[in-house]
Amino acid sequence: MEVSKIVSEYKEKELDRVLFSANFKQLGLDLIDVADIVLAVEKEYSITIPETEHIGSVDDLVTCICANALPKAV
Repeated sequence: MEVSKIVSEYKEKELDRVLFSANFKQLGLDLIDVADIVLAVEKEYSITIPETEHIGSVDDLVTCICANALPKAV
């Protein structure tokens, strides 16, 4: 829910629309918008998301957060 809130606050998108949108393009967000959202998420969660990650939707972003927030197994 927090990620959806960050996305909805960016460019003032309705939260319901963010939650049910298949991808950022459907929300009218371009690559620069997505980069800004990723930076906001990185700051919020104190993580670094690799630039090589494909992030086209809120689900993709949540997956990246989970993959990069969990400690790596040794």
